Amino acid sequence: MEVQVNGAKVLLTPIPGAFSNYRCDVVNGRVYSLELGRFLISNPGKRFGYCKVRMKKDDGSWKVLGVHEVVMSSAMGVEVSWWRNQTPKLEVHHLDDAKVKINNGIANLELTTRKKNMQQSSHKFGDTKRLGSDLALMIKLEFKKFDGKKSEFINGWLKLLNHEFTYSSIENVVIGKTYKNLEMN
Repeated sequence: MEVQVNGAKVLLTPIPGAFSNYRCDVVNGRVYSLELGRFLISNPGKRFGYCKVRMKKDDGSWKVLGVHEVVMSSAMGVEVSWWRNQTPKLEVHHLDDAKVKINNGIANLELTTRKKNMQQSSHKFGDTKRLGSDLALMIKLEFKKFDGKKSEFINGWLKLLNHEFTYSSIENVVIGKTYKNLEMN
């Protein structure tokens, strides 16, 4: 199927599975809704930077998928579950290794194992840099005084630390999952 976008023809391919109301522009990494007659908006998530889309399945339920997964699924002609169920499990890797995963065109994607993906991804989980006890204690003490949403606190610290650490590393300190033995006087 083709559609006109800004005077140019764009080839759209089916998305395997229960998504008959959608098509995919695998070259540019976008998802098109037949029902709406337009491409879905997909903004990068704050935590890991992946663009996601919310799609209505044929049974009426909704599913949120990464655009990179939809593109790979459409390009290969198989459902996302196919590579997730391989042994070892496979995942989609962005070749440009950008911190914000906005280039979801098929030329920038490859299937790889989790181990290889982690080795190739310098940004995915914060370069394995640890917070350290002093910084973790400071975060714990500041959170104790904070009167707002946990996510606002964590995002504030991410900005303050120039995104050198991941959302989850700060969140784990806040919820007491890591650095449990620190004394808070």
